[in-house]
Amino acid sequence: MRRRSVLLWAALLGLVSGCALSSSTTLSPPPTPAPPPSLATPTARPPTPQPTSSPLVPGPGTVDGLPGIVVTYPPAGATVSSPVRIMGNASVFEGTVHIRIKDANGRTIGQGLTTASQGAPGRGTFSAEVPYAGTGAATIEVFSPSPRDGAELYLVRIPVLLR
Repeated sequence: MRRRSVLLWAALLGLVSGCALSSSTTLSPPPTPAPPPSLATPTARPPTPQPTSSPLVPGPGTVDGLPGIVVTYPPAGATVSSPVRIMGNASVFEGTVHIRIKDANGRTIGQGLTTASQGAPGRGTFSAEVPYAGTGAATIEVFSPSPRDGAELYLVRIPVLLR
């Protein structure tokens, strides 16, 4: 019996010594999973106003994951003069892009129409020069009319200063 106890202790000691941690081993907590990617814009923003866009509407313009209309010029907060050049890219029905300039009171003081180099589902570039009458704070609105009911799809608003 004593021999069996000694053998059992020896086996147990061998197991424990094989599992012992060396002095260089460190334990760390399990990694925490990364938060899911956010669709929100980064928290660090420039002090100038940013363009706004209507929510993505299923259908043309969303095939590539981008909004139906992306305005690349002028930037938000820019000071512009008449005629103002508006540039961007779009994936909209027949490439039709409407542009409207509204003063601070919401009155339309300039408008135009252009066609992107491709219609949906492709993505094409567009550029237009739109004259306006007025000065001061204003908003450039860029959108595509719905072929079904004329609703303004992919509306993008860019705050600017007219001179």
